[in-house]
Amino acid sequence: MTNASDKLGLDFDPFAPDSTNRQFFTGAGRGELLSALVQQASHGGGLLSVSGAPGSGKTSLATALADAFGKDVICVQIQGSLFMGPEQFLEQIQAAVGLEVSAVEKSRAIDSLCQFANDLALEGRSLVLVVDDAHELASEVYKVLFTLLRRNSGGGFAALLLGEEQLKKLLLTNLPESQRKLHHDFSLPAFSGEDSFDYLRFKLSLAGYRKPLPLGGEELGRIHEAAGGIPAQLSAKFRAALERETTAGEGDDRKQGISSLWRLGQNYWALAGGLAGLLLLVLLVQPSDPEPVSEGSRQRQIAVSAAGQSPQETDSPQSSSADGPTSVVAVDAAPADADRQETAPAQQAPADVSSEAQATASAQAFSPVPELSDSAYGEFEQALLSYPPGNYAIQIMGASSARQIGEFLARYPQLPDAGYFESRFRGQPWFVVVAGNYSERASAQQAIDRLPAALRELQPWVRSIADIQSAIRSLPR
Repeated sequence: MTNASDKLGLDFDPFAPDSTNRQFFTGAGRGELLSALVQQASHGGGLLSVSGAPGSGKTSLATALADAFGKDVICVQIQGSLFMGPEQFLEQIQAAVGLEVSAVEKSRAIDSLCQFANDLALEGRSLVLVVDDAHELASEVYKVLFTLLRRNSGGGFAALLLGEEQLKKLLLTNLPESQRKLHHDFSLPAFSGEDSFDYLRFKLSLAGYRKPLPLGGEELGRIHEAAGGIPAQLSAKFRAALERETTAGEGDDRKQGISSLWRLGQNYWALAGGLAGLLLLVLLVQPSDPEPVSEGSRQRQIAVSAAGQSPQETDSPQSSSADGPTSVVAVDAAPADADRQETAPAQQAPADVSSEAQATASAQAFSPVPELSDSAYGEFEQALLSYPPGNYAIQIMGASSARQIGEFLARYPQLPDAGYFESRFRGQPWFVVVAGNYSERASAQQAIDRLPAALRELQPWVRSIADIQSAIRSLPR
């Protein structure tokens, strides 16, 4: 997307499959899901699963989870594979937590990990496995995982599985009945139309783009429908549409230039011959005295010529009469005031509209989806929307009751620049407390370390302002 990136002034291509910028999009309930998973895995333990269609954002969520856990959680990321056996699964966990890996039998490896998780629990800490593409794991690997969960059901251990839709069926088939009460299932639904537009705005903002979406609403709607609201498909189709528009625009400019040159060459000799004939006629014909022309007739001819027509003689008088003002207005004098301008009859626009006017009309016909005004948001939400998108804040907690949030903020007046914004979680109102406005992620993390112990127990985490702004704008107002 080099041409489109240059045209839009992007710092990089945010829609490239191999883009190094993988900031998590928290709109469409993603941010609330992330917060809920972190809270449950950190304190509740057990088995959590998140399923969604291919390209729905599971890998992005897995990466965000690994970054969101606090210091009291040891998070181990594992990439699921069809070729992974129980031994390889256990070895990866042992290596990640610093345990000695040796060619020992499976039961001894399980004992070692269970002892490690138990020691963490005694310190008020926990071990969390985050397994991406968990739908590809073999049934033998699931048995090992369920054994770890059963032997650490008292705390200190949690497993978070992310996979495609068949993950639900795999868990239903393999999960023992006694452990199903510890299972919490979540999903990543497809984006709505507004979610898709917010996602595209978010991705562009990561690359430094601050203007309205560069494609019209009709085109954006087609892209959303074709992508089915799936983020990966949305990125690919939007990227292709931008590239097509840029390439088509350059092609039209080249064609227009070639066409103009061709017409110029084709008519060159015809124009030259006409000018030569006109010069000869002037030399041969003796000019005669001009016939006096009345003021009304002069104004009629000027007005008709200004309308883009050939001057013609008419028999109708042009002077004022008792029936009302004349229907012709001289064009060599502008109206002296607004009243006179209102009485002038409407003039038909010349047929030869400039290319600039055509471009303006086209832009109006396919204008981007309008942005919501900041006046539609609360005072604290407006403040959040005014922060630089590249900054960071601390997310403290979330709750379904605004009253509880108000009571919480009243208990901790020392929180810097604190407040809450409204979002949605599973279709229900969800209120999120955030604090601070930091230009660096490290500064926000240091601020978390200085929070009171009671607040640190809530596992606050660093969240980008861009993510927060996207979550605020995703809620219909």
